[in-house]
Amino acid sequence: MLDDDWRIVTHSRQWLEVFRNESSDTENAISLNRIESTGVATPPQDALPPPTAQRFFFEVFADPDDEWCDTFVQSLEEEAGQNGHGRVLSQPDGPTYRVDWEVRPWQTKTGAEQGVLLSIIDRTEETQAKSLRRQVDRRFDALVDTISEGVLLMDNEGVFRDGNEAAQNILGRSLDEIVGSRFDDDIWNGLREDGTPLPNVEFPFWRAYVEREPVRNEVMGIYPPDAPPRWIRVNARPLFREGQRDPYAVLVSFDDITAERLKEEALETSRDLLSSVLSSSLDGVIVFSAVRDEDDDIVDFECVLVNPQAEKLIGSTAEDMVGVRLRETMPRQEEKGLFEAYRKVVETGEPAKMEIHYNTDTLDAWFHVMAVKVENGVAVTYRDITERKEAEQRIREQAQLLDKARDAILAHDMDGRIVYWNKSAERLTGWSKDEVIGKWARDCLYDPDQKDKLRQCHETTMEEGEWTGELRMRTKEGEERIVESRWTLVRDGAGEPRHVLVINTDVTERKRLESQFLRSQRMESIGRLVGGIAHDLGNLLVPITLGVKVLNRRVGNTDSKVDRTLSMIQQSAERGSDMVEQVLAFARGVEGERVALQPELIVDEVEEMAEETFPADIEVRTHTADDLSPIVGDATQIQQVLMNLCVNARDAMPDGGTLSI
Repeated sequence: MLDDDWRIVTHSRQWLEVFRNESSDTENAISLNRIESTGVATPPQDALPPPTAQRFFFEVFADPDDEWCDTFVQSLEEEAGQNGHGRVLSQPDGPTYRVDWEVRPWQTKTGAEQGVLLSIIDRTEETQAKSLRRQVDRRFDALVDTISEGVLLMDNEGVFRDGNEAAQNILGRSLDEIVGSRFDDDIWNGLREDGTPLPNVEFPFWRAYVEREPVRNEVMGIYPPDAPPRWIRVNARPLFREGQRDPYAVLVSFDDITAERLKEEALETSRDLLSSVLSSSLDGVIVFSAVRDEDDDIVDFECVLVNPQAEKLIGSTAEDMVGVRLRETMPRQEEKGLFEAYRKVVETGEPAKMEIHYNTDTLDAWFHVMAVKVENGVAVTYRDITERKEAEQRIREQAQLLDKARDAILAHDMDGRIVYWNKSAERLTGWSKDEVIGKWARDCLYDPDQKDKLRQCHETTMEEGEWTGELRMRTKEGEERIVESRWTLVRDGAGEPRHVLVINTDVTERKRLESQFLRSQRMESIGRLVGGIAHDLGNLLVPITLGVKVLNRRVGNTDSKVDRTLSMIQQSAERGSDMVEQVLAFARGVEGERVALQPELIVDEVEEMAEETFPADIEVRTHTADDLSPIVGDATQIQQVLMNLCVNARDAMPDGGTLSI
């Protein structure tokens, strides 16, 4: 209570507790509740403290503003109460208070004294708390606006009251559209995680309100305007006031996981595709994870995945294989070097390829194995190559048979390069396999002048599938060989031309024998012809022989020169007759008569005939040893041989010379 001089008359205990006013005697304090509602108080006389104990209002509160003075004066003059909020009071060298206040006039019953009754409610802490809350709110708003997550505040009626910038970016709507809308308005169309429509009452933030429990990390889809759905991960927390059971709001935060979901969908699609590929793959696939010791060294591999084809190839189920260790339960694999190969793949990252043969009680097969690194392990593909291996074995066996064949067998591709060469081809041509494989057959096997014929062979083979004929080949040493060649077009499984198989049979010797046989036939024909001619010549020689005898009787021994001429004619006629007989004998296939002969006599006869018949510029000389031995032969044939030699010598000396026998 203040008098009209602004002295503090009395105060309540609460006043003392709030302002720590030690100038008043607490024993003389009165309760402000005794003030009547009219605003006029009549305090007891004994309630007033001694004047020396009273202090002015301005002493308790330093420099109160003019507004306080105006309030006190106006209240006394108008005898009416006034009130206000948030006025400031400061104590000297003390704190500052922010108070709600009410002022009412009072006077004693006699009216001798009067003043004002000042009621103050300290709002300092509350004001500070509000200020702090505002600061916190500002900082919170600034923080919320800077985070990448969307934040919304929904009240207990399902109306969104606030939100941050990230929320409008994620939802594709402005805050003007969002704030003020209800969770069940048309702009809120949701999707479940499986893509089916999500009713509004099942939205995570509404469920958090209804269930009074936080909802964490729930995925839902939301439709922005004119755009495909966006997927968000939602956290919703109900907010409660102290002492209240129902939430007054729900704080909603969410982040955009559309890209993440698309990646997951793509990954899931890839997984499904991979699973489908693995399930339908014709290759067996087994994935092993590396087992390491405390030093991080690989000590084993554990099977973690087996596809159906691998089950079929290996002859075991995935259940039996998954979890099995390579070295502990598959010692045969280690024997084949697979452990070291797999370890090297993991450590270097380089793929490994190999062919292995499984030979167990239940499996006998060849596999082509390829291992590639996958994280801390290897993915191993198994391809059954048993049929190929068996085919290769058959080919090797057939190649051995072909090597034993007497015919030269080769094959060349469609460009003419040699791809196969057997042993007989080596024997026939002198070229080894290493020397001809990959070379053009036309360059190293055939005569250059056969290019046109080789082109015709190739065209016929391509059109008709085969060609047969004779070709001339050249050996490595340049010797010509005649071969009977058979070309056959070989096609692949798709029916496309792949190779030309060539089988060459050496017919050189046969051709020589055929030539001799033909020559013999010709000689036989000539013999028959000559026999006929010889028979006619024999008939012509008979009159000559008889004529010489008649001339010898008539001439007698009158002229030695004439005698010698007649003698030579007679001998020549007789020799001619003998030659005719020999020709006839040859034509009949009968050998001539072989008798003991003196060679020097035959030489003398040849010398005499040569001197008489050869040109005068050719001198004939004979040189016969004195001790020549007799020989056994046909005199006519020997004389014919010597005479033929002399005729050849005469023909070689057209300008004359000496002919020596």
